[in-house]
Amino acid sequence: MKNNKLLHSMVAVLTIFMLLLASQSSEVLAASEGQNDASTFISVPFEGSVAGWSNSSGNEFDSTVNNNVHTQYLKATNYSFNIPEGSIITGITVVINRRALDVDKVTDYQVRIVKNGNILTDDHASPAIWPFVYGESTYGGISEKWGTNWTVADINSPDFGVAISATGLGECTARINYIRITVHYTNPVVSTTSVVCGSLSPSISFGESVTCEATVTRSSGTDTPGGNVNWSTGDGGSFTPETCILSGSAGISTCTVSYTPAAVGDGSHSITAAYAGDANFLISSGSQTVTVNKATPTLSLDNTPVTYNGLQQEAVVTGSVAGDVSGILYNGSADVPVDAGTYPVTASFSPVDTANYISLSNVSAGSFVINKLPVTVKADAKEKYVGDADPELTYTFTPALLSGDVFTGALSRAAGEVIGTYGIVQGTLTLPANYDLIFEPANLTITELPSEGIKIQIDDPNVQQKQEFTAKVIGRSTGLYGVQVFLTYDSALLEVTNLTLGGDLFADFPGLNQLEPGKVSFAYSQTTDLHPDPVSGDNILLATITFKAKESVIIGPTDVGFASSPSTKFGDLNGISLGIYPGTLEANSGSIEILEETAISGAVTLQGRTNHIGTTMELTGTVTATSTTDADGLYSFDALIAGLYDLNASYQGYLKAVLTDINLDPQSYSITDVILLGGDANHDNVIDINDLSLIAEYFLEQTTGPYLQTDINEDGETDILDLVLTGSNYQKQNTPWSWTP
Repeated sequence: MKNNKLLHSMVAVLTIFMLLLASQSSEVLAASEGQNDASTFISVPFEGSVAGWSNSSGNEFDSTVNNNVHTQYLKATNYSFNIPEGSIITGITVVINRRALDVDKVTDYQVRIVKNGNILTDDHASPAIWPFVYGESTYGGISEKWGTNWTVADINSPDFGVAISATGLGECTARINYIRITVHYTNPVVSTTSVVCGSLSPSISFGESVTCEATVTRSSGTDTPGGNVNWSTGDGGSFTPETCILSGSAGISTCTVSYTPAAVGDGSHSITAAYAGDANFLISSGSQTVTVNKATPTLSLDNTPVTYNGLQQEAVVTGSVAGDVSGILYNGSADVPVDAGTYPVTASFSPVDTANYISLSNVSAGSFVINKLPVTVKADAKEKYVGDADPELTYTFTPALLSGDVFTGALSRAAGEVIGTYGIVQGTLTLPANYDLIFEPANLTITELPSEGIKIQIDDPNVQQKQEFTAKVIGRSTGLYGVQVFLTYDSALLEVTNLTLGGDLFADFPGLNQLEPGKVSFAYSQTTDLHPDPVSGDNILLATITFKAKESVIIGPTDVGFASSPSTKFGDLNGISLGIYPGTLEANSGSIEILEETAISGAVTLQGRTNHIGTTMELTGTVTATSTTDADGLYSFDALIAGLYDLNASYQGYLKAVLTDINLDPQSYSITDVILLGGDANHDNVIDINDLSLIAEYFLEQTTGPYLQTDINEDGETDILDLVLTGSNYQKQNTPWSWTP
């Protein structure tokens, strides 16, 4: 056996020498170790096996076979390999010296490798008949790894080996002399791995990623490293991809990944790239430290822009991460804006995740924009006859203005008075700065004046419910001597209370005077004995009609529907028709503004009393009205017409109270309460020595009358209480009373 081992060693040395000569231009050294003999043999049964193996003599192991009867495994291990660390296993050759003690009776059943003590499944059994005298059979080879990958530790392990099972073609003894293994491997070149993440001193914020590049460089030779680089960090985080594949040339290969920290931690993240090596290069690794800072959150506005609505509108500020927003300022002020405009917004922010995000103090969140409220103003088309005054230039608008906001200025039109069309423009019409006025123009059309015409002229178009107003019937004619007029109006809105004929044309001989709901008809003529001359002009007063606005009329601008019947005619002195009016009244005929009624209320109490009934309240001005207070001193005036008023409060024995120049608009008012001062015994509206003398004169008596009242509080007797009231108000005149609507 010693001679055999010596021979095998010499063969191995010679093989290595020849390989070195053949690969002088490559840095990779191919080598092998073996043939090595096992020092441990055991018989291992498996399902279907029968006979075990036994050591018959020396290094020989026997087992008995029969027709299709398999032996147990003869498992050979403990080969004492010493493959250099870093070597790459390329193949395993197994040589088994065996024989059969009878001719043509034994073949291989299974030949399998043993790794870490386990018999693997890759089978290399040969169908060849075992010889009657010893003969070697070779399995595997220089590039055969038996269905698995190998490390140096796997080969050098005492649990590395081979297992063989034989099968019989008849009854016979199978014998094995030795099982030898040769391991083939290469010695790769040393590689170096370096890592660069972003820059030489990389620094990122939490939530960001950094690109890391691994560079693997050969130390010698001509090959270029290939294979995989595995990435890791001990500080938490992820790599995309986790493993990158090298590519390159001229001995240098690179690959990149993206690193994303999972948390800031201590702020210093060590990034390691581990090169796995390949058939030509040893493994290597490199690392770099990446500084990870806390991230800075950002603030944004969720509700900009908004539109002006007359109210405070708060900006909705949110952070890019979960947290609390505080200290919102608008252009440096804590006041929440109302007016349209652009407001730079700043705020402070406290993140929930303070480990990975910094807090913010008074930083920008953007600009909060309050847009102007768009209001579309549409001019109304107008028309008039040549020579007539311009009609009022009116308009409609949407949406409604907010409370307290009004238009100022007026529309205007292009200059000119000849027949034609003139554009109606915005003119000086404006809105407050919080509105965006969008103007839609219209036209004023001037047409030729017809020879005859009629119109309704309302001198004061501002009318309250239930209020009377006058409408003048105006004619235009030349040589007019008699008229026949038929007018209609909206009887749901108005009722006629009076008709007065004539004016510029005299109704010497009336022929018709008829008032019906919705209709006014009249006809008359002058007579030559009284008024022989016909009338000519553009504004001939024909009649005056008194109307009353009904209570149910709608508040606001109202077209009361005046129209002329085709039966309307003008006649001259000779009874010749001057024309039949076509039915449509001229411009400015019959448009009124129905105003809301106004009302006032309040309380007047009497000094020194608990029952305040009977104070006389006199309202004078646009209308006159009188009321008295109830026991609680309450009074009211309803259904008033808007206008200028004075209000007087009086009670015998008390100084009067007067409010003057009260300008009442169409709404309800609550007047300031007042307490009438007592002690005016002689009713001259001054409390003086005369009142004290009267009270003294009638002390402990009852004196009440229209010109004299010493029992001021009307408790049935002139006593100390009346004297005290008078004394406390001595030298006063008129009870003070003031109020601002």
